[in-house]
Amino acid sequence: MSLSYEPLWQMLNDMNITKMEFAKMIGMSNATLAKLGKNEPITLTTVDKICNRFDCQIQNVVKHIHDIQIAQSNFIIDIGMIVLAQDITESERIPIKGNDYIYRSKKRPHVVLEAVLGNGENDPKIIANTPYEKLMYAVAPMYLSSIFNSPLNVAFDEVDIDGKATSGYVAFGKLSVMSSGMFEKKLGIMPESYMKKFHKILQTFYETLDDDEELNQQQ
Repeated sequence: MSLSYEPLWQMLNDMNITKMEFAKMIGMSNATLAKLGKNEPITLTTVDKICNRFDCQIQNVVKHIHDIQIAQSNFIIDIGMIVLAQDITESERIPIKGNDYIYRSKKRPHVVLEAVLGNGENDPKIIANTPYEKLMYAVAPMYLSSIFNSPLNVAFDEVDIDGKATSGYVAFGKLSVMSSGMFEKKLGIMPESYMKKFHKILQTFYETLDDDEELNQQQ
């Protein structure tokens, strides 16, 4: 089951009410406000307070999003695995007939950084108790060329990719979430020394996102 409080945020936006003003009007704790920001369940008593305060219906506060069956690959996915997948952040122009053409995502290696749920939840305890068919994966594309000058690119050297020692960089600026059904082929395993570095970068990303979310809630 998945919940979204997008109707609530839209209603408050239409009324020019900030999240902090909303919380004060309801007498809501910061913990409950944080749950709303993460689309986590809250008590029906709180929903009732919101409906009474704003003279609205439950559907103006929260909506239910049906669970989606996630396509799975035909091989077991491990963290640190290098897989072939379409780079959803970049496309190439493919000629078809005459002057006609289509755009299609390029295929390139990706490194699997961690397992997550569809709502972005990455708590290890929750992940461990989640059926495999409901898991998704945070991945970053790998470019097998000279590194671009960006602080979000992390170089790697002499990593075995599809049987060949290869150098390049992982583009953390193009981090995305995919189901394993988008992984076409296993190409190798990223060495543990690199994965430790990648996990530190990923943790910094999450901390930055949490800080941004907290700042938005205070505005």
